Amino acid sequence: MSKKRVIVFTGIIILIAIGFLMLYVEAYRESSALFKSELVNGEKNNSFDLEISVSEGWDSPERPKNEKFGAQYDGIITNNTEMDLSDWIITLEVPMECRIDSAWNGEYVIEGNYIIITPVEYNNPIKAGESITFGSVLYSGEVMDFTGGSIEGRLVRKVTQYKRFWALAGCLVLWVIILLIHLVSEIKVARYRRRQKRDEEIISQAMDTMAGLIDAKDPYTREHSRRVAEYSVELGKRLGLSGEELQNLYYIALMHDCGKIGTTDVILNKNAKLSDEERVAIETHTIAGGKALKNFTAIEGISDGAMYHHERYDGKGYPEGLAGEAIPFYARIICVADSFDTMNSDRCYRAKLPMEQILKELNDNMGKQFDPNIAIHMIAMIKEGYFADS
Repeated sequence: MSKKRVIVFTGIIILIAIGFLMLYVEAYRESSALFKSELVNGEKNNSFDLEISVSEGWDSPERPKNEKFGAQYDGIITNNTEMDLSDWIITLEVPMECRIDSAWNGEYVIEGNYIIITPVEYNNPIKAGESITFGSVLYSGEVMDFTGGSIEGRLVRKVTQYKRFWALAGCLVLWVIILLIHLVSEIKVARYRRRQKRDEEIISQAMDTMAGLIDAKDPYTREHSRRVAEYSVELGKRLGLSGEELQNLYYIALMHDCGKIGTTDVILNKNAKLSDEERVAIETHTIAGGKALKNFTAIEGISDGAMYHHERYDGKGYPEGLAGEAIPFYARIICVADSFDTMNSDRCYRAKLPMEQILKELNDNMGKQFDPNIAIHMIAMIKEGYFADS
């Protein structure tokens, strides 16, 4: 994954995380605030409903006057809010003096004219929309009518109750989906690049092997194809080519003499002037090379390098006598590189030429044998001391 994309993905997830954090902080603050609601027995409100009734009562004449009546009081309280009520306290006002005999679903304490009920572990909190029951057996002078009281505690708002939570959750899901798609895409691209690199290595090794076989026919031209390829790539760089264009140019130049495979060693290694028949025979290596590479479609234009690298800019070359820009661009580059390496190498029929003579040949043949826009770069390379390794 590129550095820019990593920064984008990281930035987005940080923003989402900050959004969730702020939401939890807000929910915590709201849940920390105390809540209190007044209750009226038997009446409903928007927060909590309270109902207290006597399910059973009995007289106890043997008890003191203020405890002669015993009764079981059952209560139910309903949470009508959208939040849970935690750490609640129910305060009930009692109309007269009483005593608690027993109680359930809460801890009961009498303070003055009030009964205070606090939760036990299993009924705290009172969840949103739900009810809890409570009850006690009380002794008093007569049956008591609880008119109401109050309930207080902390209303706990869950983060899932915020619309922003679901918006952030949606963003998170979308982020994960996009990340997974991107990772799958990156994996596929990485596999493709590995496969492409392997294919390029296979092509490169095959080309190098073929070039070695071509040059092996003539001990005087050993490594000639590789040097021509290197000179061609340097010329290509100076002419504005890059990337895949230079890679293709290298392969095209490497194969420029592949047609010589079919030329006899007698002609290739002859150390005297060639006869007209022999010259015609050796010139056919361009046609043979062009035909041999015609169906090699993996590298566009590879057959043009073999076919047309002996064409001249003035139209007096072979095999077709093309002139100027009618000659394929890569073939014009290879023509200059090939001619320089030929002049700068020992041959069976002569020693390599002095550099002054090579420069003169290149200058004198600009616009004749060579494309002047390419030859001028070759001259600059020589003057700069750029030479391919032997």
